[in-house]
Amino acid sequence: MRLTLLTIGSRGDVQPMVALGQGLQRAGHEVRIATFGSFRRLVEDAGLALAPLAGTGQALTDSEEGRAMLESGENIVKHIRAIRAISRKLLQTEGYWESLHDACHQADAIVYHYTAPQGFHLAEKFEIPAIVTAIAPSVVPTGAFPHPFWPGEPKFGAAFNRFTHAVCEQFMWQPFRTIVNQWRQQHLGLPPVPLRGPYRRIRRSLVIYAFSPSLVPRAPDWGERVQVTGFWFMELPAWQPDRRLTDFLSAGSPPVYIGFGSVGTMDEEAALRIIREALRLSGQRGVVNVRSEHLRAQASASDFLPVDDVPHEWLFPQMAAVVHHGGSGSTGAGLRAGVPNIVVPFFSDQPFWGRRVAAVGAGPAPIPRKELTPERLAAAITKAVSDPSIRHNAAAIGEKIRAENGVQRAVEIIERYLSDVLPGAVPRKGGSGRI
Repeated sequence: MRLTLLTIGSRGDVQPMVALGQGLQRAGHEVRIATFGSFRRLVEDAGLALAPLAGTGQALTDSEEGRAMLESGENIVKHIRAIRAISRKLLQTEGYWESLHDACHQADAIVYHYTAPQGFHLAEKFEIPAIVTAIAPSVVPTGAFPHPFWPGEPKFGAAFNRFTHAVCEQFMWQPFRTIVNQWRQQHLGLPPVPLRGPYRRIRRSLVIYAFSPSLVPRAPDWGERVQVTGFWFMELPAWQPDRRLTDFLSAGSPPVYIGFGSVGTMDEEAALRIIREALRLSGQRGVVNVRSEHLRAQASASDFLPVDDVPHEWLFPQMAAVVHHGGSGSTGAGLRAGVPNIVVPFFSDQPFWGRRVAAVGAGPAPIPRKELTPERLAAAITKAVSDPSIRHNAAAIGEKIRAENGVQRAVEIIERYLSDVLPGAVPRKGGSGRI
């Protein structure tokens, strides 16, 4: 079967879909990853074909609008304003709509990330199945907990929780309603979507959540079309650490990793001052992700090693604790390693993941990025590495996550679903084929 996997955003939005693509390709399907060309190396190193979309994911970090989004914290109004500004630039990119069409028009089905809802509309145009995936529980309302974008963690009961999902859904739809309906009518020849949006129709299809039920338990009011598989981890190409890193790791006790992913907005020099002082106050060694080659060359010390990107799967299990921004991918990798996690959330669903880490006892309370100080970070590091209950809980949840095979589970669910809606297209492997 020919499958297009459509995703837009930062690396944290693309890498899980690449992992799923690897699993689907291993199962014998023809897979194309439709995303920005800036992710070509990530896609092709994974052994997959890229269907490049016009535009670039760099707008998330290298523009005024991108910086505004990353600085929005838990202010959903500022967050949506920034997303709308970024999206307008993207939608005005020459060839963008055509690249979406080219990526999807020969597919038998579209599997799309929730950051790329164009997949739903394209599937309607081509009259093929669409499956939505998400790395946070943001697609289907529930009374079990508030929407991941909702600020704080209000305790007002199930009705209020469902209200937060409805509000956030409309915040994500209304600013784009006119643009989407113009595209549907002018480019796809489809009728406009009603005022409240396409969400009821989206939820009639299959919804797959790529996180661990040991971190976010399945909500009791989700129907059978909502599936929680476990995190999606890539099969990485062979990788060898450099001598500098292996020497540092072997020179003392396990260090603490600190890194804020591909969407960190802190001034790196200022961030390094905070980090180094926090490590000094906590008495810990550190491996720190530093994006600037110039700063990496200057910052090395006997107890402090700046590094470029290092595979989390290789590095995290060797750490005493990991400090990250709370993206779903970093959270999954940190918990999979079985070590304490300290979350410094920036925006979007990152505060939600920080609260979930603390709720399962695998780390201290999150430190909002705007409240980060050497003293607060040092206190969190000290608690994470010295509290026996945190270390125990982190090890226990790591064992559970390592026992899950989220990609394989997702592949099985997708194949069963498509065998029902496209009889004969996917050979059954036993069972009823029902989800």
